[in-house]
Amino acid sequence: RLRYDAAASPDAPPPCDATSKWLSPEEAVCAAVRWPSVAFRAGLLLYCMGACTADPYPQNRGNLVLLDLQREVSGASAPVRPDMAQYSGPQELRELVQSCLAPRAEERPGPEA
Repeated sequence: RLRYDAAASPDAPPPCDATSKWLSPEEAVCAAVRWPSVAFRAGLLLYCMGACTADPYPQNRGNLVLLDLQREVSGASAPVRPDMAQYSGPQELRELVQSCLAPRAEERPGPEA
């Protein structure tokens, strides 16, 4: 489960945990999960593999990443993305990671790509 639902489970952890780091910007504001959100998560996973890290945002806790993503969607801050300087994978995958992490959902690759 990625979203917090107090009515369904009062003992569930708050929304600001480690899973917040794996949300797309649109999911951070509770938009429906669609293909662009899946592409964003795939980009985060590919980034972690190429950067040899288990955490796409090691410098921030999950709740701070969530807040940054919400600010991004509202236009109050610049896009928050992993540090591509840490990525050492092949150039072709670098380009795929960057397109998957595009700020605008419609700019991310679709299932036909």
